[in-house]
Amino acid sequence: MKHQLKLTLHILFCSFLLAACSSNDQTTPPSWINSPDSAYSSTQYLTAVGQSTQRDRASNVALANLAKIFTVEIEADTSDLTSAISTSSLAGMQTTTTQELSRNIVTNTELELQGAIVKETWQSPTGEYYALAVLVKQKAARHLTQTIRNADKNTQALISFSSNKAPNVVLALTALRQARSEQIKREVANKQLVQVANQGIVNKTSSKEIETLIKHSLAELKVATKAESERSNNVLQSALGQLGIPHAEQSNLTLKAKLDTIDPTFTNQWYWLRGSYDLSIMDGDTVISSKRWPIKISAKEEQLLDTRLQDQISVKLPDYLIELLSTQPTQHY
Repeated sequence: MKHQLKLTLHILFCSFLLAACSSNDQTTPPSWINSPDSAYSSTQYLTAVGQSTQRDRASNVALANLAKIFTVEIEADTSDLTSAISTSSLAGMQTTTTQELSRNIVTNTELELQGAIVKETWQSPTGEYYALAVLVKQKAARHLTQTIRNADKNTQALISFSSNKAPNVVLALTALRQARSEQIKREVANKQLVQVANQGIVNKTSSKEIETLIKHSLAELKVATKAESERSNNVLQSALGQLGIPHAEQSNLTLKAKLDTIDPTFTNQWYWLRGSYDLSIMDGDTVISSKRWPIKISAKEEQLLDTRLQDQISVKLPDYLIELLSTQPTQHY
Protein backbone atom coordinates (compact mmCIF):
# COMPACT_ATOMS: atom_id res chain seq x y z
CA MET A 1 0.00 0.00 0.00
CA LYS A 2 2.78 2.39 0.97
CA HIS A 3 4.72 1.40 -2.13
CA GLN A 4 1.66 2.12 -4.31
CA LEU A 5 1.14 5.52 -2.62
CA LYS A 6 4.78 6.48 -3.20
CA LEU A 7 4.52 5.42 -6.84
CA THR A 8 1.34 7.47 -7.30
CA LEU A 9 2.91 10.54 -5.71
CA HIS A 10 6.03 10.16 -7.87
CA ILE A 11 3.93 9.95 -11.01
CA LEU A 12 1.89 13.02 -10.02
CA PHE A 13 5.06 14.99 -9.23
CA CYS A 14 6.67 14.11 -12.55
CA SER A 15 3.46 15.01 -14.36
CA PHE A 16 3.45 18.41 -12.63
CA LEU A 17 7.07 19.07 -13.68
CA LEU A 18 6.36 18.09 -17.26
CA ALA A 19 3.30 20.32 -17.37
CA ALA A 20 5.24 23.25 -15.93
CA CYS A 21 8.09 22.84 -18.40
CA SER A 22 5.67 22.54 -21.28
CA SER A 23 3.77 25.64 -20.19
CA ASN A 24 6.83 27.88 -19.58
CA ASP A 25 9.22 26.77 -22.30
CA GLN A 26 7.29 25.22 -25.15
CA THR A 27 3.65 25.91 -25.85
CA THR A 28 2.55 28.89 -23.76
CA PRO A 29 3.82 32.28 -25.01
CA PRO A 30 5.47 34.39 -22.31
CA SER A 31 3.44 37.36 -21.12
CA TRP A 32 5.88 39.92 -22.54
CA ILE A 33 4.89 39.04 -26.13
CA ASN A 34 1.46 40.60 -25.80
CA SER A 35 2.10 42.74 -22.74
CA PRO A 36 5.73 43.88 -22.40
CA ASP A 37 4.70 46.11 -19.49
CA SER A 38 3.97 42.99 -17.43
CA ALA A 39 7.69 42.18 -17.37
CA TYR A 40 9.25 45.62 -17.83
CA SER A 41 7.31 48.53 -16.38
CA SER A 42 6.53 51.34 -18.81
CA THR A 43 7.50 53.82 -16.11
CA GLN A 44 11.11 52.64 -16.38
CA TYR A 45 11.45 51.18 -19.89
CA LEU A 46 10.56 51.64 -23.51
CA THR A 47 9.87 48.19 -24.97
CA ALA A 48 9.09 46.63 -28.34
CA VAL A 49 8.57 43.09 -29.64
CA GLY A 50 9.92 41.64 -32.88
CA GLN A 51 8.85 38.46 -34.69
CA SER A 52 10.59 36.41 -37.40
CA THR A 53 11.46 32.91 -38.50
CA GLN A 54 15.08 33.61 -37.47
CA ARG A 55 16.31 34.54 -34.00
CA ASP A 56 18.69 37.33 -35.13
CA ARG A 57 16.04 38.73 -37.44
CA ALA A 58 13.49 38.81 -34.62
CA SER A 59 15.98 40.74 -32.47
CA ASN A 60 16.63 43.26 -35.26
CA VAL A 61 12.90 43.70 -35.84
CA ALA A 62 12.40 44.33 -32.11
CA LEU A 63 15.10 47.02 -32.12
CA ALA A 64 13.60 48.58 -35.26
CA ASN A 65 10.16 48.63 -33.65
CA LEU A 66 11.67 50.26 -30.58
CA ALA A 67 13.09 52.97 -32.81
CA LYS A 68 9.63 53.55 -34.30
CA ILE A 69 8.10 53.91 -30.85
CA PHE A 70 10.87 56.33 -29.89
CA THR A 71 10.26 58.54 -32.94
CA VAL A 72 6.63 58.09 -33.98
CA GLU A 73 5.35 60.96 -31.85
CA ILE A 74 8.19 63.18 -33.00
CA GLU A 75 7.50 62.40 -36.65
CA ALA A 76 3.80 63.00 -36.11
CA ASP A 77 4.65 66.43 -34.73
CA THR A 78 7.21 67.25 -37.42
CA SER A 79 4.74 69.11 -39.62
CA ASP A 80 3.55 71.18 -36.67
CA LEU A 81 7.10 71.87 -35.55
CA THR A 82 8.14 72.82 -39.07
CA SER A 83 5.16 75.15 -39.36
CA ALA A 84 5.92 76.77 -36.02
CA ILE A 85 9.56 77.34 -36.93
CA SER A 86 8.87 78.54 -40.47
CA THR A 87 5.80 80.72 -39.99
CA SER A 88 7.71 83.76 -41.22
CA SER A 89 10.39 81.74 -42.96
CA LEU A 90 12.96 83.15 -45.32
CA ALA A 91 13.14 81.74 -48.82
CA GLY A 92 14.62 78.27 -48.68
CA MET A 93 14.38 78.03 -44.89
CA GLN A 94 11.31 75.79 -44.79
CA THR A 95 12.98 73.10 -46.87
CA THR A 96 16.13 73.39 -44.77
CA THR A 97 14.08 73.14 -41.59
CA THR A 98 12.36 69.95 -42.72
CA GLN A 99 15.68 68.38 -43.70
CA GLU A 100 17.28 69.35 -40.39
CA LEU A 101 14.34 68.01 -38.41
CA SER A 102 14.38 64.67 -40.22
CA ARG A 103 18.15 64.36 -39.89
CA ASN A 104 18.10 65.16 -36.19
CA ILE A 105 15.22 62.76 -35.50
CA VAL A 106 17.23 59.95 -37.07
CA THR A 107 20.52 60.97 -35.44
CA ASN A 108 19.07 61.38 -31.94
CA THR A 109 17.23 58.07 -32.21
CA GLU A 110 20.34 56.20 -33.32
CA LEU A 111 22.33 57.66 -30.43
CA GLU A 112 19.73 56.76 -27.82
CA LEU A 113 19.18 53.26 -29.19
CA GLN A 114 22.83 52.45 -28.61
CA GLY A 115 21.68 51.75 -25.05
CA ALA A 116 18.89 49.40 -26.15
CA ILE A 117 19.31 45.65 -25.64
CA VAL A 118 17.34 42.48 -26.43
CA LYS A 119 16.33 41.13 -23.02
CA GLU A 120 14.08 38.20 -23.92
CA THR A 121 13.67 35.68 -26.77
CA TRP A 122 11.22 32.81 -27.23
CA GLN A 123 10.60 30.21 -29.94
CA SER A 124 7.07 29.02 -30.52
CA PRO A 125 6.20 25.36 -31.21
CA THR A 126 5.82 26.29 -34.89
CA GLY A 127 9.40 27.62 -35.02
CA GLU A 128 8.59 31.34 -34.98
CA TYR A 129 10.98 33.49 -32.92
CA TYR A 130 9.96 36.43 -30.71
CA ALA A 131 12.31 38.99 -29.16
CA LEU A 132 11.83 41.81 -26.66
CA ALA A 133 13.98 44.96 -26.97
CA VAL A 134 14.31 47.22 -23.95
CA LEU A 135 15.58 50.77 -23.44
CA VAL A 136 16.09 52.18 -19.95
CA LYS A 137 14.28 55.53 -19.91
CA GLN A 138 16.48 57.07 -17.24
CA LYS A 139 19.65 56.43 -19.25
CA ALA A 140 18.11 57.88 -22.41
CA ALA A 141 16.90 60.91 -20.43
CA ARG A 142 20.42 61.63 -19.21
CA HIS A 143 21.81 61.57 -22.76
CA LEU A 144 19.03 63.78 -24.10
CA THR A 145 19.43 66.26 -21.26
CA GLN A 146 23.12 66.59 -22.04
CA THR A 147 22.34 67.08 -25.74
CA ILE A 148 19.95 69.90 -24.83
CA ARG A 149 22.42 71.56 -22.45
CA ASN A 150 25.17 71.45 -25.09
CA ALA A 151 22.88 72.88 -27.77
CA ASP A 152 21.82 75.75 -25.51
CA LYS A 153 25.46 76.51 -24.64
CA ASN A 154 26.50 76.48 -28.29
CA THR A 155 23.53 78.64 -29.26
CA GLN A 156 24.36 81.39 -26.79
CA ALA A 157 28.03 81.39 -27.85
CA LEU A 158 27.08 81.68 -31.54
CA ILE A 159 24.59 84.50 -30.93
CA SER A 160 27.18 86.36 -28.85
CA PHE A 161 29.78 85.94 -31.61
CA SER A 162 27.31 87.18 -34.22
CA SER A 163 26.45 90.28 -32.19
CA ASN A 164 29.84 91.22 -30.78
CA LYS A 165 32.81 89.57 -32.51
CA ALA A 166 31.98 88.66 -36.11
CA PRO A 167 34.33 90.61 -38.43
CA ASN A 168 31.79 90.85 -41.26
CA VAL A 169 28.14 90.37 -42.07
CA VAL A 170 28.61 86.95 -43.67
CA LEU A 171 30.30 85.46 -40.60
CA ALA A 172 27.65 87.09 -38.38
CA LEU A 173 24.83 85.51 -40.41
CA THR A 174 26.71 82.20 -40.57
CA ALA A 175 26.83 82.12 -36.77
CA LEU A 176 23.10 82.86 -36.51
CA ARG A 177 22.22 80.09 -38.95
CA GLN A 178 24.40 77.65 -37.00
CA ALA A 179 22.65 78.75 -33.81
CA ARG A 180 19.31 78.07 -35.50
CA SER A 181 20.46 74.55 -36.43
CA GLU A 182 21.54 73.95 -32.83
CA GLN A 183 18.07 74.90 -31.63
CA ILE A 184 16.31 72.67 -34.17
CA LYS A 185 18.44 69.79 -32.86
CA ARG A 186 17.56 70.85 -29.33
CA GLU A 187 13.83 70.97 -30.03
CA VAL A 188 13.88 67.40 -31.38
CA ALA A 189 15.86 66.22 -28.34
CA ASN A 190 13.44 67.98 -26.01
CA LYS A 191 10.43 66.25 -27.57
CA GLN A 192 12.19 62.91 -27.16
CA LEU A 193 13.01 63.79 -23.56
CA VAL A 194 9.31 64.35 -22.90
CA GLN A 195 8.69 60.81 -24.20
CA VAL A 196 11.11 59.18 -21.77
CA ALA A 197 10.88 61.54 -18.78
CA ASN A 198 7.36 63.04 -19.14
CA GLN A 199 8.82 66.54 -19.01
CA GLY A 200 11.21 68.67 -21.02
CA ILE A 201 13.55 71.58 -20.36
CA VAL A 202 12.31 75.14 -20.84
CA ASN A 203 13.89 76.80 -23.86
CA LYS A 204 15.35 80.31 -23.52
CA THR A 205 15.90 80.98 -27.22
CA SER A 206 13.90 79.05 -29.83
CA SER A 207 14.86 78.45 -33.44
CA LYS A 208 11.96 80.67 -34.46
CA GLU A 209 13.37 83.53 -32.41
CA ILE A 210 16.76 83.04 -34.05
CA GLU A 211 15.10 83.11 -37.45
CA THR A 212 13.66 86.49 -36.48
CA LEU A 213 17.19 87.65 -35.61
CA ILE A 214 18.32 86.54 -39.07
CA LYS A 215 15.48 88.48 -40.71
CA HIS A 216 16.30 91.60 -38.72
CA SER A 217 19.98 91.31 -39.59
CA LEU A 218 19.16 91.03 -43.29
CA ALA A 219 16.75 93.96 -43.10
CA GLU A 220 19.49 96.17 -41.65
CA LEU A 221 21.74 95.60 -44.66
CA LYS A 222 21.95 97.94 -47.63
CA VAL A 223 23.32 96.17 -50.68
CA ALA A 224 24.24 97.49 -54.11
CA THR A 225 24.16 95.13 -57.10
CA LYS A 226 26.42 94.63 -60.09
CA ALA A 227 25.74 92.24 -62.96
CA GLU A 228 26.63 91.84 -66.64
CA SER A 229 23.31 93.19 -67.89
CA GLU A 230 20.42 95.32 -66.70
CA ARG A 231 18.17 92.24 -66.85
CA SER A 232 20.50 90.27 -64.56
CA ASN A 233 20.81 93.26 -62.26
CA ASN A 234 17.02 93.44 -61.93
CA VAL A 235 16.90 89.72 -61.08
CA LEU A 236 19.44 90.31 -58.30
CA GLN A 237 17.44 93.18 -56.87
CA SER A 238 14.23 91.14 -56.98
CA ALA A 239 15.90 88.29 -55.08
CA LEU A 240 17.19 90.71 -52.45
CA GLY A 241 13.66 92.01 -52.03
CA GLN A 242 12.30 88.50 -51.46
CA LEU A 243 14.72 88.14 -48.55
CA GLY A 244 13.83 91.53 -47.09
CA ILE A 245 17.24 93.00 -47.91
CA PRO A 246 17.09 96.67 -48.96
CA HIS A 247 18.74 97.57 -52.26
CA ALA A 248 20.90 100.71 -52.46
CA GLU A 249 22.36 102.44 -55.48
CA GLN A 250 25.54 103.03 -53.51
CA SER A 251 26.73 100.93 -50.59
CA ASN A 252 29.88 99.53 -49.06
CA LEU A 253 28.32 96.08 -49.61
CA THR A 254 28.03 95.02 -53.24
CA LEU A 255 26.46 91.85 -54.61
CA LYS A 256 28.03 90.74 -57.89
CA ALA A 257 26.80 88.08 -60.32
CA LYS A 258 28.55 86.43 -63.24
CA LEU A 259 27.18 83.83 -65.65
CA ASP A 260 29.55 81.58 -67.60
CA THR A 261 28.20 79.22 -70.26
CA ILE A 262 29.65 77.17 -73.12
CA ASP A 263 28.13 76.83 -76.58
CA PRO A 264 24.96 74.70 -76.61
CA THR A 265 25.22 71.06 -77.68
CA PHE A 266 22.64 68.91 -79.47
CA THR A 267 22.21 65.36 -78.15
CA ASN A 268 19.33 62.88 -78.57
CA GLN A 269 17.03 65.50 -80.06
CA TRP A 270 17.65 67.96 -77.20
CA TYR A 271 19.67 71.16 -76.97
CA TRP A 272 21.80 71.42 -73.83
CA LEU A 273 23.30 74.51 -72.23
CA ARG A 274 25.87 74.10 -69.47
CA GLY A 275 27.88 76.51 -67.37
CA SER A 276 28.09 78.07 -63.94
CA TYR A 277 26.56 80.95 -62.00
CA ASP A 278 28.82 82.89 -59.64
CA LEU A 279 27.83 85.18 -56.80
CA SER A 280 30.09 87.21 -54.56
CA ILE A 281 29.54 89.75 -51.82
CA MET A 282 32.08 92.57 -51.51
CA ASP A 283 32.81 94.72 -48.48
CA GLY A 284 34.52 97.63 -50.17
CA ASP A 285 37.25 96.02 -52.25
CA THR A 286 37.33 92.81 -50.21
CA VAL A 287 35.48 89.65 -51.23
CA ILE A 288 33.92 88.31 -48.02
CA SER A 289 32.06 85.41 -49.63
CA SER A 290 31.80 83.88 -53.08
CA LYS A 291 30.13 80.73 -54.37
CA ARG A 292 29.51 78.97 -57.66
CA TRP A 293 26.60 76.78 -58.79
CA PRO A 294 26.47 74.56 -61.90
CA ILE A 295 24.02 75.35 -64.68
CA LYS A 296 22.37 72.72 -66.89
CA ILE A 297 19.43 73.58 -69.15
CA SER A 298 17.70 71.59 -71.90
CA ALA A 299 15.11 72.42 -74.54
CA LYS A 300 13.73 71.00 -77.77
CA GLU A 301 14.33 74.35 -79.48
CA GLU A 302 17.63 76.20 -79.11
CA GLN A 303 15.99 79.63 -78.84
CA LEU A 304 14.24 78.52 -75.63
CA LEU A 305 17.49 77.87 -73.77
CA ASP A 306 18.09 81.47 -72.69
CA THR A 307 14.54 81.93 -71.39
CA ARG A 308 14.71 78.71 -69.39
CA LEU A 309 18.13 79.69 -68.06
CA GLN A 310 16.86 83.02 -66.77
CA ASP A 311 13.77 81.38 -65.27
CA GLN A 312 15.90 78.84 -63.40
CA ILE A 313 18.20 81.53 -62.03
CA SER A 314 15.23 83.65 -60.90
CA VAL A 315 13.69 80.70 -59.03
CA LYS A 316 16.89 79.55 -57.36
CA LEU A 317 18.50 82.92 -56.66
CA PRO A 318 16.90 83.54 -53.23
CA ASP A 319 18.24 80.18 -52.02
CA TYR A 320 21.61 80.99 -53.54
CA LEU A 321 21.69 84.29 -51.65
CA ILE A 322 20.81 82.63 -48.35
CA GLU A 323 23.66 80.19 -48.91
CA LEU A 324 26.05 82.96 -49.91
CA LEU A 325 25.21 85.14 -46.92
CA SER A 326 24.85 82.56 -44.17
CA THR A 327 27.24 79.68 -44.75
CA GLN A 328 30.97 79.52 -44.27
CA PRO A 329 32.55 81.65 -47.02
CA THR A 330 34.39 79.91 -49.86
CA GLN A 331 36.52 81.30 -52.62
CA HIS A 332 36.29 80.82 -56.37
CA TYR A 333 37.81 77.66 -57.73
